[in-house]
Amino acid sequence: MRLPLADARELSGAARRTAGLRLVLAAFLTGLVAFAVATSGGSVSPHPLGRSATGNTEIVLDVSGSVSGLTLPPVGRTMRAIMRATGTTGTIGLVLFSDSAEEALPPGTPAKELKPFVRFFTPIGGSTRDTGAPQLPLNPWTVTFSDGTKISAGLAAARRALVRDHMGGRIVLISDLVDDMRDVPAARSELVRDLRNPKVSVQVVPLPTGIFGSDDSDSAMYRSLLGKDAVSRTYRQPPAPKVAGATGARFPGGLVGITLLAAAALAVFELVAITLRWREDRT
Repeated sequence: MRLPLADARELSGAARRTAGLRLVLAAFLTGLVAFAVATSGGSVSPHPLGRSATGNTEIVLDVSGSVSGLTLPPVGRTMRAIMRATGTTGTIGLVLFSDSAEEALPPGTPAKELKPFVRFFTPIGGSTRDTGAPQLPLNPWTVTFSDGTKISAGLAAARRALVRDHMGGRIVLISDLVDDMRDVPAARSELVRDLRNPKVSVQVVPLPTGIFGSDDSDSAMYRSLLGKDAVSRTYRQPPAPKVAGATGARFPGGLVGITLLAAAALAVFELVAITLRWREDRT
């Protein structure tokens, strides 16, 4: 029920001022809430800072014909180093390649499962008389899986395995890097694709080629794309991840200040922009 007032026109100015003040305070509060949401997003739980270099280690191993003789023991040393660095709680995956690739161990496999493969790259006796190369067990890839070299096939298989199992981590390419010239553009493309994935990092362990050692020209493309620190003849253990809040959480001063401003604005709203009410005139 509404009661007509004879002097309602005299109150119209105060009503407009009250409505305007309400709009200004409402806009101010809306802005504070939006700013608070924007500044507090993603702070619910700690997350790694920077590019991920830990987690699953996906090994991409060259078993082509050029990886033989003196080249094999460095493979065993690298795989043992990966097992030590991974520890008892880490996981690995293994892709073997020559002119094609096959997945020997899926991502997420306990690192101890790499031992049966390491033995094929561990010397079992003295050197052979003809080449001076150490004696190693006959591996199952010598005859049926050692034709040609397509590094892109190994990298692609590793990428697909990580995507399939929704995992990130580090891809470790172990190869003499003597690639088929027709495959070089495809290998470059696979490396660029990996670099675009913030959950994946790449390390290359070049193996010696023949008796003359490693040819640095073969690793030039990898150094130019990945950086010189990502290409090393020995496996480098990734640094421990830096976790937000690991050394003490920062006091959310900005959010507290916004909350105080919002409370002050509400108080002003209650004091200044209250609805007009009847009151008793005591004069």
